[in-house]
Formats: sequence, structure tokens, C-alpha cells
Amino acid sequence: MNTEDYKDLDILINFYSEIHKSIEGKHLNGPNGIEYSESIARKTFLHICSAYSLTQGTNIQLKNNSEIKIVDSSSVAILVRASIESYLTFNHIFISSTTESESKYRFDCWDLAGFIERQDFQATEERSILRKKEEAKIIEEKLILIRKSPHFIETPPKQKKQIEKGNWKINFKWNRLAVNAGFEENYFKDFYSYLCSYAHTGRLSSLQTMQATEYKQQKDNAENFLIHSLIILAKYIYDYVHLIPELKQTFEKNILGKNTVLKWKEIGEQLKKQ
Repeated sequence: MNTEDYKDLDILINFYSEIHKSIEGKHLNGPNGIEYSESIARKTFLHICSAYSLTQGTNIQLKNNSEIKIVDSSSVAILVRASIESYLTFNHIFISSTTESESKYRFDCWDLAGFIERQDFQATEERSILRKKEEAKIIEEKLILIRKSPHFIETPPKQKKQIEKGNWKINFKWNRLAVNAGFEENYFKDFYSYLCSYAHTGRLSSLQTMQATEYKQQKDNAENFLIHSLIILAKYIYDYVHLIPELKQTFEKNILGKNTVLKWKEIGEQLKKQ
């Protein structure tokens, strides 16, 4: 990343804050589950801010009063990966659906998955046990609702079982969600697999971490990951304004913010496999 890239990231971070402050405390009109769009967005934003902070380096004070400075590029990669997944979740539920009923169906599948996931957690306190029982009833109610959807009825039997088990992506893989969000498939597949290697301690990521012993090497590696956060944040802001019309005035008024969003959105959608 160069100086201009960092300036653009600062612009996008501030523009995100401005946009969300403009609707803070207001009732949002939109598709089913729109109240969750903010929490998914905030998750995306926080991951990017944390990755940005880590890229600036961390000073470690040792017992002998000496100090070392490191950049944890592996954590930056993991955070960028998490921000991509958060953005793609948002896009899948609220943006890439072709109809309002499809958006509702996707939200219901995602909502169901959250309740199913919590059923797998061990409950020991009486309050937690009671909550699990109450949520088991909610799961049954949501399953009835989902099974009535024409989108579920049209789904092949094998995929239906996956949805009922909590596969909210409706048998889509992250690659498919990325294509639906405007990314080139082969580029995304390679880059996402590379990021996953850092999350899963793959051989390649371990080797690169071992080789990056100098501060500059660590920072360069981290910046190679961080630059993708500009694309994620730009595409998210663009999609969020599309989802909530009340934001359009704020978006159009900030010319610098708008142009930076459009710049990095286009960059992201033009990237191809090398």
C-alpha cells in the first residue's frame, strides 16, 4: 500500500462513520431482518479497523527492558478474511436477492442457522438450559415458516436437509456468493484460499511467516492483505446505500467519499486471476 491508498482507507472509514451516524436511532424501512444489517456491517467495519491497527505495528516490551516491534501479518490476513465473509453474508441476504421474497427466505435461513448453532453449546446453568428449550421451539416455528417458502419447495431434497441443519448459504459456497457480489470467480477463489491458509495454519502461510523476520517484510505482507479492505469497505458502503434509500442524500453530498467508494468498488470488480 502506498500513501494514497492509506488516505483512501481513512476516507472510507470516516465516510462509513458519517453514513451510519446519519441514521443512528432512526427506524429503518426495508426487507425482513433489516435491523440485523447494521450488526453485520459493524462486524465488517471492526475487522477492517483492527486489521488497519495491526498493520501499523505493535511494540512488545521485554523483561530486559528491550523492545521489539512486530507486525502480525497472519492476524491481518485472518481479519481481512473475516471481513470478506461478513460483507458477503450481508450482500447475500440483502443485496443479491432478485426478489423481496427471496431476500426474506435468505434471511430466515440465516436466522435459523444462528439458533441451531446455539443448540450445540453446552448449557449448565438453569437459565441457559431454559433458554435452549425456548429456542428449540423457535427453531421448529422457523422451520415451518421456511418449509412453506416457494424457494424451499423448489430446492432439491439433499439441499433441503442441509438448510434444515443450519446451512444458511443454501448450499452456495463462498466463491458463489463472491461472484453474486461482483467479484471475478477465479481471482476470488485463489485469494480466499490464500487467506484461509493463514486461518488454518497451512504450510505456505507458515513458511512465509517464518521467512518474514524483519519488520519491513512483516509490514509489506500485512499491507498486501490490508489493501483488499478498501474494496470490501467500498462495496459495503455502496450496497448499504442501495439498501437504505435514506442514506442516498448523505452519500451524494460527500463527493470525496462517494468518488472513493466508486473508485475502489470498480477496482475490486475488475481484479482478475494473475
